Amino acid sequence: MKRKLMTKKKQVNARSAAAEIVQKVLVDGAYTNIAVNKFLRSNPLEDLERRLMTELVYGTVKAAGTLDWYLEQCVTRPLDKIEKEILSVLRISVYQLLYMARIPNPLPAMKR
Repeated sequence: MKRKLMTKKKQVNARSAAAEIVQKVLVDGAYTNIAVNKFLRSNPLEDLERRLMTELVYGTVKAAGTLDWYLEQCVTRPLDKIEKEILSVLRISVYQLLYMARIPNPLPAMKR
């Protein structure tokens, strides 16, 4: 008799998902809608997390030029010298601060 292995699926949050997708779009040249849909097919999120992730991805991609300008005013090295994963997180963070009236549930991002 075979036993099924119980594997615990890694819990994905909206911000880490958004950072991953933003990197694929802005660095690797993926299409935003395709990258979002592909991610959601393999990583279903609860409704609020899905909506937050979608807002972060589309908003960050749309405002990327403005976000990069703000980041260039604050960092001490050129943006192309910053690790791509970190740059994606910075872009999303600045997007939330500048464009979102309310930042939902900030604690998961601060626990890292």
